[in-house]
Amino acid sequence: MLRIQIGQPRVGKTKVVKKMINESKKRKLIFDFNNDFNDIKGVIADLESYHPLMEDLTLEEVKILNAGYLQSSRCLYRKAEDIFRETKEEKLPNIIQESIERLSVSLDDKWGEPEYARQLVERIPKKIILKQKPLTHIIELLEENEVVIVKSKSIHSDHLRAMMYMLLYKVSQRKDLDVNIIADEVSTLFFKGNIKLLFEVIDSKSLDIVISCNRPSNIPKTMKPIVDEWALFKNTDKSEVRYLSQHFDVGKEVDFANIPVGKYEIHK
Repeated sequence: MLRIQIGQPRVGKTKVVKKMINESKKRKLIFDFNNDFNDIKGVIADLESYHPLMEDLTLEEVKILNAGYLQSSRCLYRKAEDIFRETKEEKLPNIIQESIERLSVSLDDKWGEPEYARQLVERIPKKIILKQKPLTHIIELLEENEVVIVKSKSIHSDHLRAMMYMLLYKVSQRKDLDVNIIADEVSTLFFKGNIKLLFEVIDSKSLDIVISCNRPSNIPKTMKPIVDEWALFKNTDKSEVRYLSQHFDVGKEVDFANIPVGKYEIHK
């Protein structure tokens, strides 16, 4: 189930999520980049210590990374698809680098493939073999601990988003792990990501995820069919309320300005 909590700052969204965390019997994977959950006890995973290219990748995993790094193109995935077809392997160690190389020498300027190659080189930092671990290590932490809190201090938004998508994918593949996923701000996770491509690989119903949001205008319109539940908190910004109503058909009958702080209305 995917639930989005919407409301202006300081109206009780985080408090409600913390109550859910404390009451849940599931394991919790918390994306906390604003230090909203510092009072929650758990193992810290600093994303600066991880890199998605530290392990061999499948074609599905390349598709996930494509969704994180490039909002409007599937070119990374398509080049990788060619390479997997040629090699007949299920996993490859340098598939991202080889795909970018093919994009960079592509003569297909109609789709701007050389430009996408340049963007990918900028957005994917080089891995530091002696200092970084594969993202699978965070899943191993989840196996051993009830709460894992993912943090980052300085990672660029595109690389951060790609790693978060990969973690969502890895959790979705572990049917034996019952996990609540909590994200402190929707823009970090989904804004400027390729949502359609992401959820071609991940079944949104396989995730139990709660995301908070201050501004409905930061929610990609492509998320409309996959949101199962909206928790509507106080919001006095009429333009944001209007955006929510117009693009998601949510909250048309709700008096957002008069919802008490700490209270919310559910829309499904």
